[in-house]
Amino acid sequence: MLKHNLLHGDAVDEGVTGLASCYNAKGQYVPMHFVIRLRRDIHLKLEGAVDDIGVGSAVDFDTLQAFSTYFHETIHWWQHIGSTSGFTLTLSHPTQTHMNSQLLSEFSKTTGLVKSIISYNKANATEFIPTSREFIIINELLNNFYDIEFFKLIAFNSKYAQQIQRNSFFESWGHCNIVTLINLWAVISSPFDDHYRLKFTPDINSWKQDYEDLHQRRVQNFYHGSPLYVTKIGVLELYEGQARFCQMQYLYLASGNNIGWDEFEKMGMLEGEYYLAFSDFLKALDIPRPPNVASPVVGLFLLMVDVAINPSQGFPFDINNMERIVESVNPGYRFYRLCQAVNEIHPELKHGINEYSCDEYIRISGILANAIGCRSPHEISAEICTWETQDKNIETLMKEEEQFSFAPANMPIRLMTSKFIKFQKEKVSRPEFFCWPGIFMAGENASVENMSVFARNQSLFCDGVDGDIYPRSQEGKSEEVVKDTFSQFYTWMAFYQFSRQWITEDGPFDYDFLWLTSKFSNEEIKDWVDRHFTRWWGFSPDDFVNKKF
Repeated sequence: MLKHNLLHGDAVDEGVTGLASCYNAKGQYVPMHFVIRLRRDIHLKLEGAVDDIGVGSAVDFDTLQAFSTYFHETIHWWQHIGSTSGFTLTLSHPTQTHMNSQLLSEFSKTTGLVKSIISYNKANATEFIPTSREFIIINELLNNFYDIEFFKLIAFNSKYAQQIQRNSFFESWGHCNIVTLINLWAVISSPFDDHYRLKFTPDINSWKQDYEDLHQRRVQNFYHGSPLYVTKIGVLELYEGQARFCQMQYLYLASGNNIGWDEFEKMGMLEGEYYLAFSDFLKALDIPRPPNVASPVVGLFLLMVDVAINPSQGFPFDINNMERIVESVNPGYRFYRLCQAVNEIHPELKHGINEYSCDEYIRISGILANAIGCRSPHEISAEICTWETQDKNIETLMKEEEQFSFAPANMPIRLMTSKFIKFQKEKVSRPEFFCWPGIFMAGENASVENMSVFARNQSLFCDGVDGDIYPRSQEGKSEEVVKDTFSQFYTWMAFYQFSRQWITEDGPFDYDFLWLTSKFSNEEIKDWVDRHFTRWWGFSPDDFVNKKF
């Protein structure tokens, strides 16, 4: 019944910066491009059918399988725009540029137009005078870049940990966490007049003092050379596990409860990062694999993943225990602590998900969150929903979101923050849907209302049959407004991409934007990038001196 060619997407490695179109993958959510991609044959299978899939749908099961791949990738969009861990990762790439923009400008004046800055520093580090302006600029710039990069990579996949620990720019795991959280708040505030201090921003100055105290006392995770302990499970396994099991619940119910573990396994749906978190969950709770994917055990697993990927310490709430910030923020740590809590404190929860209801979600997620000393995802969403009434800047931002037309100051930050806030409103209203969407999209729980919730929470951007990226139409918004916002957004993406190249990549700038569009010639693409680059910095990519250091 299941067909391999309709079901699989490719996991995206956050460590890979050159992400192209997915002609070899069935589906993919590309975080650094903010787009869902589907392979051409999946597009053709779904063409004209997505809006018709729902209650009383007469589409064939092959189309439902293809839709399940799109459904899987849409969950990745939800993870990145709707969870606190995902939103932190989503903003990490823009943050690296925004926090360094002034330093990059100063570097161009003190050192000149050379790239990469990493290679220049490596070649000249022994010659720098520590008190010189050049040394100070480069040191601060690279530390800013690497702190965010290390946070992102270690949280996403623990395979990077040993390599990162050997890097001379790695201070400590605690330092990466604090720098990331501080700059997350800074970049959220950056588009507004009251820079770095929206009214609901925690007391960041006290964080710096608390961190410095731990650093001076050489507390684990807070000093240079401190052992770096990581979990086997990271964001990669949690995100892929969540998306895969929601996809399988959808397929199970869409088939009339006729697909079992053996068929899922035969199709390769229970391999690697897609199954590892669930496997460790079963081992930690000492329970066998349940009869089917709609069982209470799978429901609990998905709820625990939801709690794990939504840390509350430092964002959106204050930090109440700096010494535990690594364990509090890292989703992998949180997942294992939740497993331990269920096994040792709340074994009754092993079969606690029976109705997949809002009441069950709020009650059990509250128990789980309390067991590891954090706020539940529902409490997090409720808190973020108050931002609009607390600060006039957010009130203005949400009016822009309604119009899908944003002020130019740090426009992508405005757009992504507004979508994050809007998503929390959806989650407050229907938390059970976003935890167990497969349960509500097929079978007896499927409804017009549920399909409507899914439809209005699709990604902003998607690729077409031709592989180019297009904006999704917005209800009540003119095509002209949507296209203008799309154009502005991806112009900023080019800015981020070229700023990153300046810091990290040797040789001439890479103008490969085929991941975005195939409609323009190389000369037209270069002219577009050069024009905006010159407007941003005051000099052209062609002005750089490219040499090996």
